[in-house]
Amino acid sequence: KFNATFDFFKQTWKTFFRFSLYVLLPLALLMAVGTDEYYSNALSAAAGSVASDPMAVLSETGPAVSIMMVASIVATAFIFSLAYGLMKCCQKGISLDSLTFKDFWQRVQGRCFKRTFNILLFGILLLILATVVLALLAAVSPYTLIVTIPALVVFLLPLSLWSPIYLIEDDTHLIGALRKSYRYGMKTWGSLFVLALVMTIIVYMVSFLFQLPSI
Repeated sequence: KFNATFDFFKQTWKTFFRFSLYVLLPLALLMAVGTDEYYSNALSAAAGSVASDPMAVLSETGPAVSIMMVASIVATAFIFSLAYGLMKCCQKGISLDSLTFKDFWQRVQGRCFKRTFNILLFGILLLILATVVLALLAAVSPYTLIVTIPALVVFLLPLSLWSPIYLIEDDTHLIGALRKSYRYGMKTWGSLFVLALVMTIIVYMVSFLFQLPSI
């Protein structure tokens, strides 16, 4: 799995980097504007008389937070659709050297982008439902968390296969991909856990190295 992952990255990193710049740079500028606006309004609210009024603080920081959330969601959907779109190009034998962003979007990524939004919206609903169930059980007895939290981890991990199945298999619908992710994910839970753990460590190490200059 690691070999396949890094082989794919070596084959596609130039195209991935080039296409990412087209969308992520404008979104990064938008995020910077939203972040600056948020901290400016938050500090002003904290120093002023509105600090004790939650609604006033929300009205001050709400627009900036909305900009940051929208930019973050669009960036996440774009990166997911870009990665899986490039996978589909490799599967179909499409040459990446002469591939333009417009052609790539029309042939592959546009459909993946729409499907990614479907997963994000449906995933948020599932997360809200799981949170409500956990909160209700914890309200009955806090000791239920001893069982519910490990169970949540066990049932969340197979969802890592949801995106690959739904985005790569064009003939599979959203719920069908969800069922497949649990059918395959439960059988390979151990290897998925190890892969997710190691990849998380690698991502945090790389992120930490890039953040060192700001510490």
